[in-house]
Amino acid sequence: MDIGLAEDLEFGLVAEWVNGLDSLQTAMKDPEVVEEEDEA
Repeated sequence: MDIGLAEDLEFGLVAEWVNGLDSLQTAMKDPEVVEEEDEA
């Protein structure tokens, strides 16, 4: 990645991007299992 591109981005956008990557990594490491409920 070109450092010049990062200088043009707003800090908020970079923070959201990093937070998204962290959330994705956490989800892949410990996936949540959703069980289907049987409807009678």
